[in-house]
Amino acid sequence: MSLSLRLRRASAAGALLAAALFATACEPTDPVAPASPAAHSSSAPAAPAPTPTPSPTPTPTPTPTPTPTPTPEPTPPATPAPAASTPPAKAAATPTTARTTSKPPTPTPAHTQEAAACHPLSNAGNCYKAGQFCRNSDHGVSGTDASGRTIVCVDKNGWRWIAS
Repeated sequence: MSLSLRLRRASAAGALLAAALFATACEPTDPVAPASPAAHSSSAPAAPAPTPTPSPTPTPTPTPTPTPTPTPEPTPPATPAPAASTPPAKAAATPTTARTTSKPPTPTPAHTQEAAACHPLSNAGNCYKAGQFCRNSDHGVSGTDASGRTIVCVDKNGWRWIAS
């Protein structure tokens, strides 16, 4: 037997052994990983080994279980009330209290003097003070600060609130 024939057989046997080990190590649901080129280190070209493809297995579909339907219970027959020979005694009138299911009124949040006395408010809901920068939407607007002083948004070294 020539040396090249032995090498071919050895590489083919090695490839089959590697494929068998790879196939037994994988679960049927695992994705197939491509073989790395380092796995084939023979100098002779080997015939490509067929890779086994997993066959799809049918999954059982759950069948709905029937739910038991409740059977109605028979109602007892109504019995007629015995005729009373004497009129029933008048029950003593007891005062009843009416129950209310309404919720108590929710307390209104107390507004601070700061929030009620100044305008316009910043995006955070705070009062502006003289010297602070104005928003673009406030250019030329006048308002009051927390102290009640009138402030105006003017362009003075940048748009700022200035006390007037």
